[in-house]
Amino acid sequence: MKKIIPLLLNFLNRYFPKYRGVITRKLFHVDLGTKNNELNSVSYEVASTYEDYMESFRLVQNNYKRLKMTRSDDFLRATKYNLLPTTTVIIAKYNDEVIATISLIIDSSIGLPIDEYQDISKLRSRGGRIVEIGALTVKEEWRSKSRGLFIPLSIYCVKYAHKVLGCTVAVCSLRKSVQPFYEDIFCFKQFGETKKYEGVNNLESVSLYAVLDQMIIDHRGIYGDKPLEKNVYKLWSEFPWRDQCDLSVPKYRLITKHLFTDSEMKSLFKVFSNVLSELDEKD
Repeated sequence: MKKIIPLLLNFLNRYFPKYRGVITRKLFHVDLGTKNNELNSVSYEVASTYEDYMESFRLVQNNYKRLKMTRSDDFLRATKYNLLPTTTVIIAKYNDEVIATISLIIDSSIGLPIDEYQDISKLRSRGGRIVEIGALTVKEEWRSKSRGLFIPLSIYCVKYAHKVLGCTVAVCSLRKSVQPFYEDIFCFKQFGETKKYEGVNNLESVSLYAVLDQMIIDHRGIYGDKPLEKNVYKLWSEFPWRDQCDLSVPKYRLITKHLFTDSEMKSLFKVFSNVLSELDEKD
């Protein structure tokens, strides 16, 4: 069934695009953990220790290798943005182990990873605070539970960006094969052309954006009174995972919850061979 659904959606996208969203949302369903004690024991939080970061970066690199999205043999995957205080790494933990991760990178004078791939000047001209969402990864043995893990992690991520970090627009670059899900379920919209993105081993990729306040309005209109497990608007507003998440404002309103020590920074630069090669005079 898992293999049939993507084929069906791709077929609809190609020949009957106006029906794709209706069917995608019909198939959408979230495991709220009522019958799964493991999911009820997962916590969603901002990485706050050096170990959290290391586990997160290792998880991303392993996943990129599995999906052939990188040629790098580095033990961990990170970029210059991961060392900036404008980047928030969000994690899901079970029994103190990082089992999923996603990153929020706030626009700054250094720019965003997406700048290497698309022109976002029109989005910047709107004002507000732009955040790029990326490096979404779920640990392999938890992917069978992804319906119960991916959705709360994603909603928590956007809620944190919107409510805590004050972001107004979210952007992301992802594989074209998953584009229908993000457009139909989360109401993201494509901008720019479909391109091969060097950052993910030249896979065909698309760029999407969402104005967060408008996205919430769109969710309310699309999902209406559908039951909670099939309703992204209710999942956002009622947020049944509230007790499993940390939505507290960081101390002193810092974006990050962890400042690297000198020894940790030295360790990072030893491991992340790709970070130093990315830096230029502008950085």
